[in-house]
Amino acid sequence: EKIGMTPANAGHEAVFVTTPTSAASPIMPTVNTVSATFGQFGKLDPEQNEKNVPMVRIRLKTDRNSAIVEKITIDHAVAAGGLDTDATLVKIWGDVNGNATFDVEDSSAGVNGDYPGLLSYGNESFSTGTVIIILKKPIVVSTAATNIFVTLDVSEFALENSRQGISVAGV
Repeated sequence: EKIGMTPANAGHEAVFVTTPTSAASPIMPTVNTVSATFGQFGKLDPEQNEKNVPMVRIRLKTDRNSAIVEKITIDHAVAAGGLDTDATLVKIWGDVNGNATFDVEDSSAGVNGDYPGLLSYGNESFSTGTVIIILKKPIVVSTAATNIFVTLDVSEFALENSRQGISVAGV
């Protein structure tokens, strides 16, 4: 706060004998809880060699302040003869247009040929049923919900009628 001397044009100056200090106030950390709710919107019958097959929407939110998500662990659930190699890539996308639906705008290339909605590197795949995805664009999560999407690229050699699924093991 500024100290005022009067009269204003008298040329008075404030000279402090000691440096003014405020009371010491420690900055305490807050513990944020990130909650994740899942919305399944996977395609019931993806085809061989199909790209960006939506599997799940994850809605992230904190109870206070903000948090940063840097990696996500995903487990591969297979049945009816399915293999890890049936899903060639696992990708994480942001909700570019904010409509809580994975659509063409979220997965489209930008003017520079990059994919603005792609939060992962786009080259991750399952190994022994799990993939840990380090995000190239960390997700800033706040008290307002943030939607992200997990997609799979299906191999052209995937066994017909096999079953593919995922579970999010850790955020």
